[in-house]
Amino acid sequence: MRRSTKTSLAIGLLGAALAAACDENPESSLRYGTIEVLTNAPTAENDITTVDGWTIKVDKLLVHVSSIEVSGLDGILTASAEGQIVDQVTPGPKLLLEAPARLARPWELFTFTIGPATADSTVLESATEEDAAAMVAGGLSILLEATATRGGDTKKIRWGFTSETTYTDCEGDVGGARVKGMVVPVDGKDTAIIGMRGDAFFLDQLDGRGALRFDPIAAADADGNGEVTLDELGATDLEPVRTSGGYDVGDREDITTLRAFVETLTPNVFASFRENGTCTVVSPSDEEDED
Repeated sequence: MRRSTKTSLAIGLLGAALAAACDENPESSLRYGTIEVLTNAPTAENDITTVDGWTIKVDKLLVHVSSIEVSGLDGILTASAEGQIVDQVTPGPKLLLEAPARLARPWELFTFTIGPATADSTVLESATEEDAAAMVAGGLSILLEATATRGGDTKKIRWGFTSETTYTDCEGDVGGARVKGMVVPVDGKDTAIIGMRGDAFFLDQLDGRGALRFDPIAAADADGNGEVTLDELGATDLEPVRTSGGYDVGDREDITTLRAFVETLTPNVFASFRENGTCTVVSPSDEEDED
């Protein structure tokens, strides 16, 4: 397992060559700047309070960012990063990608994927080798460990997700303007943050706009041992859960259990790009449906 805060970079030599070909004195026309991509999860760093009175402390939130690609509409790839494992409970932003000497121009296409960790994944300083081993052994993309308390009640959760989700065509607000991807300024730096939600697992609406609830999850602890597993969520019929409010699935007839709800919800709302940013969310199942 590699440990580093540095990422592999794909240098946009083709972009420089194309720009140079259009100028009699190419060296005088080329200008450069820096691309920087960070990640954080403020809601994982602090306690989460639900509408039904639970306080949730996220003990660990391991995420495997499988890849990042920054490219232009012309198909030129200017920077990329390979698989990295990060623990988002560690406060503050973590560096995923830094690419200096990039052509100063718009790079409109920003894509990143959260998917299963591999033995080749880099372990960022916020995570440990033990964390990485657990992620690789389970083929996990996300591992959540948390403790929920209310009065004298305590529930533990340790949920591992194996889904692969790609976030593409990302855009967000920069200085009050809507920007697609990244824009490298001359002799400057464009920094984009991939935000992740530590509270996403507890929302009661698939679009991420609902309330945070824990009562239905606590009630799923069928054996009463104080730990709620994904298998127990899978054994919890969603229809009775709706009586407490929320958990509407619209026309998704395939979502019949609390586990299916959480596993559908998480990739849809877990990650975001820049302030007020949006991305097109694509999972392998979506691609199969298109075929």
